[in-house]
Amino acid sequence: MTLSTTLNQTLKLMLGSAIALVGAIGLPLDAPAQAQTATSLAPKAIPVGSASRIAQISEERVGRVNPARPIRIEIINGGRATIAAALTQPASAERQIAPNSQTAFGTTTTSFLPLPINLLVYPLGTNIGLSVDVLVEGNVIQVIVSEQLSDDSGTINLSVDENGTVLLI
Repeated sequence: MTLSTTLNQTLKLMLGSAIALVGAIGLPLDAPAQAQTATSLAPKAIPVGSASRIAQISEERVGRVNPARPIRIEIINGGRATIAAALTQPASAERQIAPNSQTAFGTTTTSFLPLPINLLVYPLGTNIGLSVDVLVEGNVIQVIVSEQLSDDSGTINLSVDENGTVLLI
């Protein structure tokens, strides 16, 4: 057996194992990597415009907004450290939020924030982790942030997809 024949057999075995693994976990072969994150979550029925529960894990659907109506995202700094928030989609300037202050992106009276939306919230200091509570009421998403001691700085990522699903990552 030649080196190229052995290499071909090894590659075929590795490819077959990868295809079997993808089939076993149910990921479509032609789906983009970005879509796999959203489709790998267990679906949960969340009525449009209803109050949602508070997120307590690192990746969870936390609510749903009506994608046909304007959306408002309120960030409330309930901690003692200054934090920053910015939309990466649609792009916005960074906003610094002092302790016991708040800021908002969008409004529920005019169409301002096109979907999808991606919000980042992060501390301005070092060794500050963040904890978050997210409430969805109608088309208002309220993000309540506080700090916690940590060896690593924390970042919160909140996304709203084209269907109005609010995901905390």
